[in-house]
Amino acid sequence: MNKQILITVFKIILLMFFFNFCQSSFYYKVDSYVRKNCENKDTCTLFLKDITDFEWEQFYFIPFGKDVNDILGFKYPFDTDISNVIVFLRKGKIVYHEESILYPEKPLKYNFSKNNYLLKECLVLTPAKAVFHVTKRKIKNKKNYYLLHTVEL
Repeated sequence: MNKQILITVFKIILLMFFFNFCQSSFYYKVDSYVRKNCENKDTCTLFLKDITDFEWEQFYFIPFGKDVNDILGFKYPFDTDISNVIVFLRKGKIVYHEESILYPEKPLKYNFSKNNYLLKECLVLTPAKAVFHVTKRKIKNKKNYYLLHTVEL
């Protein structure tokens, strides 16, 4: 009986951790914002500082294939094999990071772009400059995906 209780408690803790992680992910926060503010519009504006619940000084979007260590200027301590990387820094330290693994058969719902082209270069922004126009697009299977276009301020 004790073993069953222990297994049940472990499962509950694991589910709570997973649910909390999903809600705190960057893309989950972008998705929540888009659903609330952009769902019935073709475009809207997203201020990155409005969806982050931590202080930061620099936002990095580093696309797959770029040298994360070189771009950040220090050793990135996480795996980036086949991922786009998002990093927020404050005082030169990582305060948030996320790696989005790329699956060719399942495109990302949100992609960063500049001048209507998907970013293949690194994007580095301060809170004041981290402003995006969110544009809804359709893909072949009729699902929506969104481009986050940088806004020149």
